[in-house]
Amino acid sequence: MYKDLKELPDNSKLWIFQADRIISESEKIKLELGLKDFCHNWTSHDKPLETSFAVMHNLFILLCANDAENPIGGCSIDTSVKAIKTLQSQNNLDFFRRDLVAIIEDKQIGLYPTTEIKNRIMNETISDEALVFNNAIRHKDDIDTNWIKPIKESWMAKYFANQMYS
Repeated sequence: MYKDLKELPDNSKLWIFQADRIISESEKIKLELGLKDFCHNWTSHDKPLETSFAVMHNLFILLCANDAENPIGGCSIDTSVKAIKTLQSQNNLDFFRRDLVAIIEDKQIGLYPTTEIKNRIMNETISDEALVFNNAIRHKDDIDTNWIKPIKESWMAKYFANQMYS
């Protein structure tokens, strides 16, 4: 059953799906309608899950489920992936491009292929003050504390260290 994201416990499971481009307002409305419908009907072991979602920064879908009383099984996770794939095909988006990294610089979000990140850092076109989204977080309480981090504290920090010696 769908609930407002604020109503779910902090330790609720979280999945983040990053789009391959900025989501338009009309696409966001369609995504929200589809996600709300999915959340209302999402089950695990034939029992309803307490679920929620958010479309954030016009780039990310955050899908959240409270599994405290009803553990989420593999089939339930597969169902959520299928729902996201359906929504992406309906909106000409791709939420499964793992090669794109979202970085905030000068209050703007840019998407960069991982193959370009090292070169951009070495050429100083990405600052060590930039912020990066860590889409690997797994719980709702990580959204405010661990989702957006300075790039120099991420897996890309090693490239800044190399920059000092080049």
